[in-house]
Amino acid sequence: LNSQSKRFSLSDIPNNLKNENLGLSFGWFIKAGIAIGVFNVDELKCPLALATKHRLVKLFQSDVGILTYRMMDNSIRSKILNDNCDLNVGSIYENAVAQALYSKGYDNLYYYFL
Repeated sequence: LNSQSKRFSLSDIPNNLKNENLGLSFGWFIKAGIAIGVFNVDELKCPLALATKHRLVKLFQSDVGILTYRMMDNSIRSKILNDNCDLNVGSIYENAVAQALYSKGYDNLYYYFL
């Protein structure tokens, strides 16, 4: 989430590693409650479902605490505890908002990217 490239494309996987059921794996993560799937919309119109691009999806982790722990190594954690860190936590906030909305019953989430 914190990298410059925030997109994952199935076409980036080498042919020898591709599995015909790989696309179903993303659905499994969502159904298992491990991830929250958020689809892209190409224009802001009502209802958003009409502008959905089903080939672009963001996966947010369902547990922000685990996400935060996994993103940060020990040196970053000690800097945070000592209030001595310039850390971009925008991706963590984005994940926290998605998790909060999803937990309140908003299961059709979308994101807009210019």
